[in-house]
Amino acid sequence: MKRLTIFLALIFCTSLGLTAKPTTYVNTGLDRETVVSLEINDGKVTGRYRQHPIEGEGPIDTGDFSGKIIESPAGKKGTYMEIQFKGPVPYNKKEGKIIWCLRATNGDKKLYMPILGRDFTTQPPKIKSYEIELEALPENFEGD
Repeated sequence: MKRLTIFLALIFCTSLGLTAKPTTYVNTGLDRETVVSLEINDGKVTGRYRQHPIEGEGPIDTGDFSGKIIESPAGKKGTYMEIQFKGPVPYNKKEGKIIWCLRATNGDKKLYMPILGRDFTTQPPKIKSYEIELEALPENFEGD
């Protein structure tokens, strides 16, 4: 059963166009931009993570990663990946494995990453775990 699920995930990746070429995903937050370049080939994941300030000076966090396609949790849709960074993880996260998810809705590809961040709906702001959504850049994007 596990092999069938992984096989179906690979077919899903191919149908999303997630094989053989890297895709860049971006999230622009209040003060930082997160950029992930991701490539999936034969169930293996490689890429680079970068987070930098939108304005002014500040740290630039980067990290190369690799990983693999894993079975989707029961009742969940998308392509799930277990990620390992080559070195320290360049963002705050909960303890345990790093699991990212790719989903396509109405043709729009998005990457979901769980992170730890400040919840400004509470006073004082508390640290909580949530998912950030990164949108795929168009293939013909000519950024820096």
